[in-house]
Amino acid sequence: MAFNAKDWASEGSSVELKEGWTDAVIDEVVQKTSGAGNQYVSVRFSLTEFNGKKLWENLNVCHPKENVREIAYRILANIMNAVGINSIQDEKNPGELQLHELRVLVGRDREGDWAVKAFEPKQGSGVSPEFRTPPGAAPAPSAADNDDIPF
Repeated sequence: MAFNAKDWASEGSSVELKEGWTDAVIDEVVQKTSGAGNQYVSVRFSLTEFNGKKLWENLNVCHPKENVREIAYRILANIMNAVGINSIQDEKNPGELQLHELRVLVGRDREGDWAVKAFEPKQGSGVSPEFRTPPGAAPAPSAADNDDIPF
């Protein structure tokens, strides 16, 4: 007996992402190694509004190029500010981020793939307002915006 997907799939059963701000939870923080042998941190976001669909932000905190590390540190700092954490024990393994809630700006990267573009505190989270993105301000840089980062 063959399995036929049409017998089981219903129209509209898949939730499509859309651009804009949405609530998310950091549900995984994992240290990985790239094909080039560089360690990086993969932060996985579960998007609440979209039935838990996942997006990742890869932080090249151990990259040999200083400018690539600087981008990674800025993104890490923006994530930390959004969840209300001022310091972590190890930027190469920031497990303290896991299970924190925040809001993420979902958009398309240069290749047209879905990506996290910016971060801000979840409303009602008690995170200080100075960490919120002001209306009309440019979002914080994302690794998805930088073509020079080799993964």
